[in-house]
Amino acid sequence: MPGMDEQSLWDLRSHHNGRTGYIDRSGNWAIEPRFDQAYAFDGDRAAAVFQGRWGTLDRKGQWTHAPGEVSHISTYGEGPLRAQVGQKWGLLDERGRWIAQPQFTFIRGFSNDRCVAMHDGLYGCLDANFRWIIEPRFQYLGAFCRGLAVAKLPGGSYGYIDENANWIIQPQFSTAHSFQGDETDTAVVGLRWKDGSYQEGYIDRGGRWFIEPSFKSASGFKQGAAVCSREDPGDPYPLDWPCGLIDTSGEWVVEPRFENLWIAGDDLFAAKHDGCWGFIDRCGNWLLEPVLDMISHVEDGLIEAADDRRGILSRAFEWVVDPIYDAVEIRGELISAVYFGRQCYLDRNGKSVTGWFL
Repeated sequence: MPGMDEQSLWDLRSHHNGRTGYIDRSGNWAIEPRFDQAYAFDGDRAAAVFQGRWGTLDRKGQWTHAPGEVSHISTYGEGPLRAQVGQKWGLLDERGRWIAQPQFTFIRGFSNDRCVAMHDGLYGCLDANFRWIIEPRFQYLGAFCRGLAVAKLPGGSYGYIDENANWIIQPQFSTAHSFQGDETDTAVVGLRWKDGSYQEGYIDRGGRWFIEPSFKSASGFKQGAAVCSREDPGDPYPLDWPCGLIDTSGEWVVEPRFENLWIAGDDLFAAKHDGCWGFIDRCGNWLLEPVLDMISHVEDGLIEAADDRRGILSRAFEWVVDPIYDAVEIRGELISAVYFGRQCYLDRNGKSVTGWFL
């Protein structure tokens, strides 16, 4: 299963001393609970607080403290650690030393040796040496996907620039989303018309209409389908923005009749109808009638769901973890469960690996 090797340690707060450590797959302490706070590993690093001070640790539990003024650390993404001081962000090396002083209002993780950052309220892009390769002059700048990023100048419209900040698709949209690199290689954009109405459609990388704007909202394609909603005066469904599925030609394959809808997996779509959630196939047939209070996440054949309280369903829609918990979260090979404020871990069959008393 994807990500299993990376998720070999799980953070857990001890019920004995109130500190947080990390367990292995068997539920044994791999890193003893000694941290005030500790967060999930991303790659080989995890952020933690030890004796009131932020830092990071590796998978062997080796602790590296950050400068004392640091109030938060993010290990997500490639490249250096992002560290916050007050309202500003900077970058730390692996030894916890500043390599870029806290001066940014916002900074994303690095990807392909560059990252988007905000300075004095405007977005630009830094290279691996933390120099501006795109000066901060944009009101918005998205992440680059295969060489293009959504951008907006102050007071302007949204368009797309390349890595040299040249406009490849001229700014002309009221809203714009990143190219996802899916099978259609399209992006969702929105236009506000002169009468004040708003519609979304799809463009290709040349800025040409792939599907012209005719939807109240639209999402990216996955396995040849996308969730869209419409708002038609003659719509037979008594909903503000009924959701359905379109194919890559823009035709409705499932008429918009749901209160909410999202792609949950291959030929599996979570659908909300009459206030309850169930699952449909790509033809709109119910695979599970709408009887659930919530469906929040689907991963590797397991489904986070709620029937009054939280539990885990299999793809056969049978409870592998009974819905008795305050919260559940699929985390690789283990499942985090919280019961009246206490956390434990279960295996993928719903059997406890830690109990409630670690």
